Amino acid sequence: MGITTRQAARWIDWAIIAVMAVLGIFMLLPFAWLISMSFRPVLDSYKMPPSFFPTTFDFTNYIAVLKANVPFLQIYVNSVEIAVIVTIGQLVTCTLAAFAFSRLQFKGRDALFFILLVGLMFPAQVTILPIYLGFAKLGLVNKPIGLALMYLTSSFGVFLMRQFMLGQP
Repeated sequence: MGITTRQAARWIDWAIIAVMAVLGIFMLLPFAWLISMSFRPVLDSYKMPPSFFPTTFDFTNYIAVLKANVPFLQIYVNSVEIAVIVTIGQLVTCTLAAFAFSRLQFKGRDALFFILLVGLMFPAQVTILPIYLGFAKLGLVNKPIGLALMYLTSSFGVFLMRQFMLGQP
């Protein structure tokens, strides 16, 4: 009895999964090294030959960072706040615009969508200065809401959602 085509395909799938798992572990090694180094005293970091696991788990590096003059916890809170606002904003605006472009019939719909797609061709560097000047006039510079407003909608998000909605019955 020989191996059937189905069994051969299954073995090939398992071989591919094994190779990808090994490559995934190799990709995670630098992050594991980074975490391992964070628990070492400074002198252990330069010891030769290097060891992967720290001899002692030292939390002084973390304590020093948290006690520093830089407000890391506030920076993380601000980042999460802006990420949540932008995510919710893009979900709402892109979905509504995509629905309008995919399901509603109105005059100039295709021309308006074409203009939206033309906006994808311009790099962000072209629009940064006009957006900054406009936000400066409104007093939104160096405020979290100013950063969030800049990313509340996305031409690519509208395009992606429209293509998805066109595929739905």
